Amino acid sequence: MEYQLRPQQPAVLQQQLRFTMHDFYRLKQKTKNTLSITLTDDTFNLVYQRLAQRIQQLKLKSFNAYYKYIEKNKEEISRLVNALTSTSSVFFDNPQLYDTINNSLLPSLLFNNPSHNLNIWSVGCGYGTEPYSMSISLFEQLPEAIYQRCKIIATDVNSFSITAAKRAIFNEETLVSLSQKQKCLYFYKGIGQQEMMYRVKSFIKQRIFFDTFNLMAHGPFCCNLDIIICRQQLVFFDQQNKLHILSKLLKSLSTGGYLIMDNHELQSIMATTNNPKAFLQSFNCQLIGESILQKK
Repeated sequence: MEYQLRPQQPAVLQQQLRFTMHDFYRLKQKTKNTLSITLTDDTFNLVYQRLAQRIQQLKLKSFNAYYKYIEKNKEEISRLVNALTSTSSVFFDNPQLYDTINNSLLPSLLFNNPSHNLNIWSVGCGYGTEPYSMSISLFEQLPEAIYQRCKIIATDVNSFSITAAKRAIFNEETLVSLSQKQKCLYFYKGIGQQEMMYRVKSFIKQRIFFDTFNLMAHGPFCCNLDIIICRQQLVFFDQQNKLHILSKLLKSLSTGGYLIMDNHELQSIMATTNNPKAFLQSFNCQLIGESILQKK
């Protein structure tokens, strides 16, 4: 069975690429064996959309050619992982998320204990735009003494992404949501041939701790986390593993802590439980709004 799909970004993808179910199943087996990631059949279009640009960068003509390229170039597996799992590519990609954290979650966490050390986990941080955005947001929102007690753990399954995130260098397009004042305050601007590049200043970087982390390959997660941001990170897991990971994330929360997920993804996982309310109560958690869970 063969599909010819129309990419969502025709300006970037200059031509359609041949992508068969055979190609898909070979990639499915590759990611399962190397990453414990399961590509379900309903991710067929998403896999195409996320890999097509990488394939054309390599000047390959089909997904079959790309699979052969992976077999001959083992280091390409990191690029494959990055293309599949990276989500946010710009700073403050979801302003509503940061408004919710600043106006609702932080006041709740700090109301009874203003001296509390905040621990935040950015799951699937990619190149680092989310944790750096979070650090900037906390710096602008919190008193200096509280900000200095914040710790942002930023993880990704892809070591290539983590290396890039630690470098903290971004092109101007990723800063489109920032004002000129924010760019000057939080970044060093490049000069000469690097004039379109920006490097995050150290006082923003020092609150972030980057590391590689596979949600399936590891044992217990970190504990006593106040905020976990896990958006669109479970799309390539089957329902059983999604529920397993969600359970571990809930166990990682501190009392009063929050888990922020993608609305559609969370609702899809909860629909697989016989009794969603009872499932959450087993972790002493409750649903806040449509996509936030809180441990009581």
